Parts: sequence; structure tokens; C-alpha cells
Amino acid sequence: MQISADLDETDLQLINALQISPRAPWAVVAKALGTDAVTVARRWQRISDKGLAWVTGYPGTLDDSVSAVVEVECEASTTDTVAGAVAQDPEAITVEETAGGRDLLVTVTAPDLARLVAYVTGRLRRLPGVRATRTNLFTQGFTEGARWRLGALDSEGRRVIAAAPNSPIPSTWSPGLRDELDRRITVELSRDGRVTATELSARFGIGTSTAARRLRRLVATRSVLLRCEVARSAVGRPVTASLWASTRPGDLALAGRALARMPQVRLAAAVAGPSNLFCIAWLSSLRELPGFERDITQRAPELNIVDRAVTIRPIKHSARLLDRDGRAVTAVPADLWTRQSGNC
Repeated sequence: MQISADLDETDLQLINALQISPRAPWAVVAKALGTDAVTVARRWQRISDKGLAWVTGYPGTLDDSVSAVVEVECEASTTDTVAGAVAQDPEAITVEETAGGRDLLVTVTAPDLARLVAYVTGRLRRLPGVRATRTNLFTQGFTEGARWRLGALDSEGRRVIAAAPNSPIPSTWSPGLRDELDRRITVELSRDGRVTATELSARFGIGTSTAARRLRRLVATRSVLLRCEVARSAVGRPVTASLWASTRPGDLALAGRALARMPQVRLAAAVAGPSNLFCIAWLSSLRELPGFERDITQRAPELNIVDRAVTIRPIKHSARLLDRDGRAVTAVPADLWTRQSGNC
């Protein structure tokens, strides 16, 4: 696999370790890689400064939260303007310009269905230059990007990371965001999923022990979900393909699980729409796409691929604005609470 000249094998192992445990202590990461904590911390600083990988967080216990992939058609010569506006919205998790039957694909998440509908109808559809939108609601997830792995660590390294000790969770700790401080910490974690208690203490004027306790509770109870993302071009997978497929309802779960096991697949979900299954794959080249589709039909012969889109420009991914090579440039905090449904 061809990778970026900016990443060596140890860098890939480091990113893989943080995919498994995004806030693992540097000492544990160093043990998994067979090096020292200072070295891995410096490596991560270089990697993140170059936008090659990043750790981000997002709310994980919004019980009624919903997501969708929204297809956006734009008026002539307005795609860049529309994409730039949408990419600033915290609800828009990913924004990509595509070749195919739509100009943009936007993955959207919201605390509940009403807020998602309000965002699409009150914000997206009203943007100057937007001709039409089509919303594909996710009804069941089979895999998603936080589960995708580079596979650079050996089995012993993976064991070390997975076995990192965790303190017991007190029975008094329940999932969810309790107050404004929790919300503000969650937003900071979307900017930097490895933000420290010391940094939070300085930013919010709270005690370091309070910040540490809040951080631990939010992460331990999965009130905030963390993920380590990587620039696709830097790991030899510069091509993103999105596929819509249909199958009989009784075969949907079987087909979804088959897609989820494919190493190229970043997301596989059942959707409410003309097609009932949607997936996103990272590929090494356009030439890989026909073979990938052939592999899908072999693994899930009950599936019928009905449409596809290829990304020609990545714009935003996991709370980061990207350059044309897919490297992270700027964080867009995932503050899903600021925008009210009535004034999207």
C-alpha cells in the first residue's frame, strides 16, 4: 500500500493505537510501539500539526439522536459557495463534492429527528444556490468510521492498547451531559479529543481535579464518543466511493453485516429511501471501484447496487475542514446545542 512520505511505519502504528484507544496515555502507546513516551508524543504532535490525523469527540448519549446522508444539488457555479457555508455547520459531520447524480454529499447528525428536519428544511434548502436536497435517514448502523482500523499494529501491540487499565466507574456516574460545563467540555473534545484536564482548567477557570473528574466521567460513560481520524490520501486510500444498494427487507441485516466486514468500508447503514442500504468505502484508486463492487455482489449476492458517487473534493470530515489532499486544516466544533430548531 502506497502511503504518504510524511508517515513511516511507526507513525501508522501510532495512529492505529489511537484508533483503538484515542486517549490512551503516551506511556501505554509507547509500550505498544516499543519506544518511549516522549517520542510518541512528539510524533503525534508532528502528525496532527500537519493535519495527517486527529482525535475528535462527539456526543454519544443523545438517546433520540439521528443521522442522515443528504444529497444536495446546486445551481451552476454555486457548489463551492454552498459547500463552504455548509461546512461551517456543526450538524454537518462530513461534506464532500462528488461526481454523479448530486453535487454534494453531507452527513448530518442532530439530537432528534425534529432538529434534523429543521436543519435540512430551514438551513440547507434555504441556502442560496441550493436547487434540491434528498435526505436518506439512517435507520440501522452496521459499521462506521470510528471502527475502521489501519491494521498497522501487530497483535501484541493491539493487546497492550486494549488492556490499558481503567479505573472502575462509580455507580453514581450516569451517562449524559449534566450541565453547561459538560457541554463546554464536549465541544472542546470535538476540537481536540486529547485535551488535558490542565488545559481545560485554564480555559474554563475550574480546578484541575474537577476538569479531570468531568473528563473521565464523560469518556467512561460514553457520554462523549472519541475517534482518531486520518487523512485518506496519507494512508494510500485517496478515493472515496459512496454506494446505494437495495435488497429485500429480510436480507437487509445479512447484507449490511457482509458490507461491514469488508476492509475498504468505512460506513454501512440501512437507510429510509428508494434504496435501503448505503455504504462509504475508501479505495486506493478509481480502478479499484469495479472490483470492489464485484466483491460486494459476491459477498452479498442478494444486493443490487443502484447508484454510486465518487468524491472529487473532500471538504469536511469529522469536525475538520480539509485541504484538497484531505488533510485537516481547521476544527469546526461539534456544538449541536447552540442552533435552535426554530432559527436554523
